Amino acid sequence: EVSQQISGLVAVTKDLQVEQNNMREQVVHISKELGEIKIQTQRQATPIEQRSTAVDQTSAGEQNSIPDTATGTHDTTNVFNVPVPEKVIKTIKNGEFVQMIDILPANLLHDHHENPDPILSLENGQLRQKQTRKIKIIENFSQWLSAWNIFEAIIVQNAPHTYPGLCTYRNIIQEADAKFKWNAVNAYDVKYRSKLSQTKSQQFGNIDTQLYVTTFDSTAVKQHIIKCYRCAGDHKVSNCPFQAGTTVATSSAPSTTTTTYSKDKIKNEICNKYQHGECKYGSQCFRIHKCQGCGASDIPKYKCKKCIGGN
Repeated sequence: EVSQQISGLVAVTKDLQVEQNNMREQVVHISKELGEIKIQTQRQATPIEQRSTAVDQTSAGEQNSIPDTATGTHDTTNVFNVPVPEKVIKTIKNGEFVQMIDILPANLLHDHHENPDPILSLENGQLRQKQTRKIKIIENFSQWLSAWNIFEAIIVQNAPHTYPGLCTYRNIIQEADAKFKWNAVNAYDVKYRSKLSQTKSQQFGNIDTQLYVTTFDSTAVKQHIIKCYRCAGDHKVSNCPFQAGTTVATSSAPSTTTTTYSKDKIKNEICNKYQHGECKYGSQCFRIHKCQGCGASDIPKYKCKKCIGGN
């Protein structure tokens, strides 16, 4: 019995020695991680003036940096006075996917200048550094546009021929934001850019019809779209074809009833659509068909030789 107990104690002692060796290795590994984090923290705390370098101007025709930017060290490059990590710039130039939240100027400035002491966490046995985000989600088109400007500048600097397509895509997102809820617009942007990144393409000029119609369905339409208060049309009041004196809807509380025209009220008004050849009512139109410039009968202003000659 004594020999069995001794054997058991020997086995336990060996196990303890193995555990001690493992703990010693983990301590050495954590010390190395802390050393690397300390170096990174000191590097982030270094003044920008000491970390930035002058732009190379050896050749007038050579493009070494993004327009209106200053090149820094291997850590960051200033794009429109916003420090963008070199790793992110490389990802964008390679046609890989990047989250707009990662290049949002508010977050980049926060990470570079205002980021508090790093938060350490143990994940899967590895000691990692976490950064707090000032803004965690793109909530509207304005925020998206501020990030897109940086995204666009990096691509154009690397491939200038892509600029027309990038402008087209920016307009597509802006027009979609005017009609649809932002969460649907943001989803379209993420899916579209993810699809391009699969082939590392930077051709943004074409609409993905299938993705567009499946993302912007009836549930994505904005419920309260601002309409023209003159005619309740789906255009701005500055583009309204009716004159300012013709008020058929109020700009106060939205009405659930349809306002009808009064023939007696508008019979002395000149038809504004007729001036551009757009009136479809012809002789049945309640308004007067004559030149809005000189008053000539039965001739629109765009065809009136007297008014055209006068201009």
